[in-house]
Amino acid sequence: IEEANSGAVALEKLRTHRFDLTLMDMVMPEMDGMEVTQILRRDFPAPNCQMPVLALTASANPVDQDRCIASGMNDVVHKPLDEQQLFSKISNALAAHAAWSDA
Repeated sequence: IEEANSGAVALEKLRTHRFDLTLMDMVMPEMDGMEVTQILRRDFPAPNCQMPVLALTASANPVDQDRCIASGMNDVVHKPLDEQQLFSKISNALAAHAAWSDA
C-alpha cells in the first residue's frame, strides 16, 4: 500500500511501482484524480494502463460520477467511506480485471 498526497506524486508512484488497484481521490493538489487517470490510461504501457482505478469522492452529484467514469476510472466510492461498500467495489473491480485479462 502506497499513499500519494498529490496528483504528481501519484503519477510518479504509478511510473515506478506496479499496483493491483488504485484508489484515486477525485480532488488532489497539482492535478485532480481524473487527469491522473487519463494520463495513466493514455501514456502508460500495458499492463499498468489497464489497472483498475476506483474514484474516491465526497460529491454526491451524479455529474461528478459520470466525469470520473468518462476519465477512465472503473467505479466510484463515496466518502465518507462505507467499509463494506469499499471492499465490495475493490473485489468487483479486481474480479472484472482478472476476467478481462484472462480473456
